Amino acid sequence: MATIRTTKMVDLDSIQPHKDNYNHGDAGAISLSLQHHGQYRAIVVSEATGNILAGNHTYKAAQMNGETQMLAHLIPGLSLEDEKRIMVADNQYARLAYTDDNQLSELLLELQASDDGLTATGYDSDDLDTLLADLDTSGFLPVEDTPRLDELQQVECPACGERFTASQHVSVS
Repeated sequence: MATIRTTKMVDLDSIQPHKDNYNHGDAGAISLSLQHHGQYRAIVVSEATGNILAGNHTYKAAQMNGETQMLAHLIPGLSLEDEKRIMVADNQYARLAYTDDNQLSELLLELQASDDGLTATGYDSDDLDTLLADLDTSGFLPVEDTPRLDELQQVECPACGERFTASQHVSVS
């Protein structure tokens, strides 16, 4: 699809959520993110119909916050079928991703220690506690050439082979 696309500020009353969007996001959480970070990426809109193809809940959050405009990536020349394909693809591609819980827990612990804590991340301290509790290293295999000191012992994930220090993943409440 070789079309010229435009990204610009649009009036919220000139666009609308796609009526066939089956994804139900958390507009309240997104509202907090918009308040804290501002809009850091454009929503995607069909120029012909004004239908939102990606960012329906960002739009709803902006309305909740009393915004009248937002940044939109406008795509011209789409058929109604193409609009639906883009919307379905955007929702599905996000679901196809997976989370590295070890890396996420380290990142969240770092953010939790900052001045703003976990504000506007979509996580709270209960989520972090649950994530840390779920990081069960008991089924991991010890790496033979590593000292046996509990706090330094390396473990290897039997599923992916990643090595890390067991003490990095102990929950501290």
